[in-house]
Amino acid sequence: MKKKKTLLAVLLAVGVSFCSSTGTMASAGNMETQDLILQEEQGMEYVGARSSKKTVKPAKTTITSVEASNSGKLILRWKKVRGAKGYEIYRKGSGERSYRKIKTIKKGTILRYTDSSVNRGSKYTYKIRCYSVSKGKKVYSAFSHSKSRTVKSKPLYTGNYKRYKDGGRTELYARVYKSGGTFYVEIGRNRTFATTTYKMGKYKGGYYGYASDDSEIYIIPENSSEIYISFETNSDYFWDGYYTK
Repeated sequence: MKKKKTLLAVLLAVGVSFCSSTGTMASAGNMETQDLILQEEQGMEYVGARSSKKTVKPAKTTITSVEASNSGKLILRWKKVRGAKGYEIYRKGSGERSYRKIKTIKKGTILRYTDSSVNRGSKYTYKIRCYSVSKGKKVYSAFSHSKSRTVKSKPLYTGNYKRYKDGGRTELYARVYKSGGTFYVEIGRNRTFATTTYKMGKYKGGYYGYASDDSEIYIIPENSSEIYISFETNSDYFWDGYYTK
């Protein structure tokens, strides 16, 4: 009888120990599941199998704006991603088939970048992806949707410009004026304007126009006191060059 009681006590102790261990495992499993749900709600995505050691893929960001400044630069802004350690900016120019990385932002709190390596009058398209760090390695998000912008052309200032030819014996004149919101340029020599009048429009960082005689002209504003004039037809390079006020 005494042996039976001892055996019964041992069996009860083993049962209690097993239930306690099972309860602990279940509790740990529940905590892990809750952690998965919490991180998914925070916009993170798991990479690989759902084991106890997970690699979390950050959510993708959104480009909120690409602003063209008067100084000929493009300013990008994007949304912050929870858990991101940094962002990579990719760009594609007009006529380019693929994107290339132009900048790595190494702080997750920086949400703006100014791209100054652009050409006036050209169009650029951007994509951004963020990254987190796991075990010393970067884990990348998907790319954002693309956003495009054209760099502003330099302003064309009104006024009278001139240059000298033939050792200073010949004076060439260009008069720039604005009428009804449109720029016009008159070309002449030796202080005589209105030899030819061109109606100008923005084109590739400068201004392009044509006259009734089918001649074409291209003007690149350097600043408020200097412009560069180039003729595109008739091989009339006599007028090509820098004109100053």
